[in-house]
Amino acid sequence: MKSKRVARCAYCGRSRLTTRDHVPPKGLFPPPRPPDLITVPICGRCNRGTPREDEYFRNMVAMHVNAADHPAAQAVLPSIWRSLERPQARGLRTDLISHMQEVARMSPFGLYAGTMLRVDIDMNRIHAVAERITRGLFYHHEGRPVPDDCLVSAMCVTGRTMEGDLQDHVFGLAQALNEHKTYDLGDGTFRYRFAHVEEEKKAPNSTVWLFSIYEAIEFIALIVDASLECPGTG
Repeated sequence: MKSKRVARCAYCGRSRLTTRDHVPPKGLFPPPRPPDLITVPICGRCNRGTPREDEYFRNMVAMHVNAADHPAAQAVLPSIWRSLERPQARGLRTDLISHMQEVARMSPFGLYAGTMLRVDIDMNRIHAVAERITRGLFYHHEGRPVPDDCLVSAMCVTGRTMEGDLQDHVFGLAQALNEHKTYDLGDGTFRYRFAHVEEEKKAPNSTVWLFSIYEAIEFIALIVDASLECPGTG
């Protein structure tokens, strides 16, 4: 049983009875898991439903074609198949199968190379977990939750088609992080960088975050103080 204590929840900021939440979800890491995984306090209200969302996030990311060659992604696949075989996972299996379709696989030269299964991913669910990861990382580094009046926006950029202005903006944010420290958990299973985007005295919460999973699936996230106009990530 998880030990509980009264603390400020990393997500809602309320002082409540809390347990510890892994940031990012620990299911992304195959056993034996690294000893330096990040945990933050989470209250029962914020924790409601997160295990199922974390499982969906792990499944979709680990089964993504871009992650196929990463050792950690390969190592968690057996646990994904086992989890889908559980009787209580019937709804998850049904949902996964209903969003699968067979599509043609083409070679780099445009030649037909058979078929493959494609899963239509619910990006709203993916982005919701990515936002929670961002809030958890902020708490880990700043020692406090993101204030209620801040805007938090997270977006997966892998495989996404972006308009020119949005693409330039996202690329510019990513380039601005090149000189900042890279944090690595699990030999590339999860890597991230972050930086303040304004003077900390004027905008103490405004930060940009870039993280990757299995060195293949990339996300960019913004936390913006209420006093600033958010450029938006679309």
